Amino acid sequence: RMASKDQIVIDPTAIVSPEARLSGNIYIGEATVINPKAIILAEGGPIRIGKCNIIDEYAIIVNRPLNTRDLLHKEKDVTREMVIGDANLFETGSQVMAQYVGDCNTFETKSQVLEGSKVGSGIIVGLGCQVPPETTLDDCTAFSGPLCMPMPLASNHKQRHLEIHNRHLAHLHKVKKLLQQKK
Repeated sequence: RMASKDQIVIDPTAIVSPEARLSGNIYIGEATVINPKAIILAEGGPIRIGKCNIIDEYAIIVNRPLNTRDLLHKEKDVTREMVIGDANLFETGSQVMAQYVGDCNTFETKSQVLEGSKVGSGIIVGLGCQVPPETTLDDCTAFSGPLCMPMPLASNHKQRHLEIHNRHLAHLHKVKKLLQQKK
């Protein structure tokens, strides 16, 4: 699960399945839940995951090296930190390679946010949507449909997301406690 070069720091209130695959320099914030078979790879620099995130089965979060050309036109890989805010939901099979993810976002099943993108807060990336590399997603917007078209969300969307998300998170932590009592 961990190679010798890995530096993984997990807040004591977080729940990380031993079946999740973590590699690289990763910080996991308080009350975050990482389910079995989730994959988090810090290949191109560290990944900092905030508090109260839910990362479902088979969700993939990857910080890849940024390939750039220097002034002499030599290709080189540049490392940079990937930051994920608070109260985000990464549904089963979602893939996120964004450089920055704000708060209260939902990445639905099989959605993809490609390298270098910046995701604001209160965003829904719909089922199967693919967000191209280096894209900035504005706050309180849903991206859905075959063309992944943006649509504004209601002004109270982030509050509604938090209410549902917190109930889901509380349930996951309750299940953990019940499982620990049975041991």
